[in-house]
Amino acid sequence: MSERYIELISDFADITAETLIVTVEYQVIQSKIYLYLTAFLLQQLEAANFALVQS
Repeated sequence: MSERYIELISDFADITAETLIVTVEYQVIQSKIYLYLTAFLLQQLEAANFALVQS
C-alpha cells in the first residue's frame, strides 16, 4: 500500500471516531434534557396533586 493510501485510511478513521464521539455527546445532552424535563413535569404534577388534595 502506498503511504498516501495509509494516510487517507487513517484520516478517515479519525473522522469516523470524531463523528462517533460527537454523536454520543449529543445523545448524552439530549438524555439530560429529557431527564430534566421529566423531573420538571413530575414536580408540576406533584404540585397540582397537592393543590387538589388541599382543596
